[in-house]
Amino acid sequence: MRELQQILTGTLIYSTQRKKDLPPPTFTDRDLKEGLRRSWTAEQIGHLLVKYESEWYADEGLSKWNEVDELFEEEKQQQKALIEAGLDKLGITEPYQRDFAMKKVDEAHEHVKSNWQLEKEERIKPSLWWKKVAQAQSSQKSNDNTLALSNLSMDGKAWFMNPVGVINIFNKKSNINNEGFICNDSIIQYQVKKLERGNIIGPNAIVLHRTYSKGSAINVIENTWKSPWNKDNIGAHFVIDKDGTIYQVVSLKKYANHVGVIRPRCELTRTCDTNYRSKTYREKYLSELKKDYPERYLYNKDSIGIEVVAWWDDKTKLWDDATPQQLESIRNLVIFLQKEFNLNDKDLYQHQCIAYKTSGEGKNLYPPADNWNIDPRHY
Repeated sequence: MRELQQILTGTLIYSTQRKKDLPPPTFTDRDLKEGLRRSWTAEQIGHLLVKYESEWYADEGLSKWNEVDELFEEEKQQQKALIEAGLDKLGITEPYQRDFAMKKVDEAHEHVKSNWQLEKEERIKPSLWWKKVAQAQSSQKSNDNTLALSNLSMDGKAWFMNPVGVINIFNKKSNINNEGFICNDSIIQYQVKKLERGNIIGPNAIVLHRTYSKGSAINVIENTWKSPWNKDNIGAHFVIDKDGTIYQVVSLKKYANHVGVIRPRCELTRTCDTNYRSKTYREKYLSELKKDYPERYLYNKDSIGIEVVAWWDDKTKLWDDATPQQLESIRNLVIFLQKEFNLNDKDLYQHQCIAYKTSGEGKNLYPPADNWNIDPRHY
């Protein structure tokens, strides 16, 4: 349950509490359903091995199934409250009219409850084979044709798993070639050698960017990154076009100049030295580089950069929203990179949160990253 809670508390459900530094609340069945609707959390949940009581096991009194009985009364009271509110809104105050409506609710719920009792007696009870088989297994002997049962627990508990999810854990065949490029028809290799610096460390994390351009991804590559005016060889490993097309520009074995001067992480944790504010940006940056990740934010040499084609409007002070195709491509690419390099959502950063960049540059590109990336302008 601890692992399940860790996954769920990393979703959008708890974004408000996390940003206020409040502990996440105890999750409910509603939160679990919400987590399963999101592909990135559903995939993580699918990797869990869970031990719990089988649905084919119960005591003679069906006590665990009888717990459902109490829910009918709760549901009935909720429905009555909604109907009463509706009657109030319509101005219906006559007692006989209100009593009639409440009576109909009672009748409907009695019908549902009677059907549930039949369900327990006629379908659930006959299907509880686990206990009988478990009791018989100890006395069963094997012969030449049949193996004796030996692994059914007497308490009805067993390990449950998602076969596909578990297989994917061990199926770690790399999809990256010797040159560091992803071998996938949905990703176009568009290598720009000048952007490839030294050998990458790790990588330890992923950074999300927007390009600040109105043109296509090709335009960004050809007219900006490959331009002779790009003296600092600024670029990123990937750029994603408006239609969702992914271009890989830099080998994953090399780092690219995509982060710039990083902020001190102590600003967020409020653990900076007393003389920190008197330092220049450059001095703060050099001081941070002496630390190891994750004590510091990631920088060029140990991170992967993903750029998304978008424009910043100087009048509205807003970035273009990512298109649905871009969001899908970001999700697929991030999940691939996380699996390949053993990263998680806490290793995913928005550029403006770790460097001195335009507000919102990496926001709303990958929902799990919005939970805990905090723009420094807000603390």
